[in-house]
Amino acid sequence: MMQLTISKKAVSPLIATVLLMAFAVALGAIVMTWGKEYVEATTEDVSASTLSMRTCSLDVSLDIMRIGSQTTLCYRNASGQKAVEFIINNRGSRIDDLQVSLIGKDNVVFTNSSLLKSPIEQAGVRKITVNYDVSQNLDPLQQIIITPKIKINGEPIYCTQRSLEYDIIDKCT
Repeated sequence: MMQLTISKKAVSPLIATVLLMAFAVALGAIVMTWGKEYVEATTEDVSASTLSMRTCSLDVSLDIMRIGSQTTLCYRNASGQKAVEFIINNRGSRIDDLQVSLIGKDNVVFTNSSLLKSPIEQAGVRKITVNYDVSQNLDPLQQIIITPKIKINGEPIYCTQRSLEYDIIDKCT
């Protein structure tokens, strides 16, 4: 008669279940840690972007002043030096600086991104003069774009959605 010997080298079902559960918990912990860091980083990015967009949309409001029916936006042509002048009215929160882009014939662009020596406070009115050289070949001026710059948490932000654009620029009288 043959005798069967049974070898017990396999893992018991109880131990196998415990090992699988430990593996699943460890894997879950790793995924949750990675996911938490990813969600926090994404939330911070979206928060900063939303704050700047909300602040620009709700708190920034500029206008070129009108005196009677005349706008105060005009250009001056004096011996070798040309300038665009305008009076700006800040109807929103504090504006730290302005960026002014002049577009002339042949799409030549001149940009001055630091015009203000001091911020324009809320309800402030300021006369601005942007000088440009004759050699820049901007005549005739076709468009001016005025973009406000504010600071949020110490960081400068250009509020491009609140830019003022004017296509017709008259000669100053």
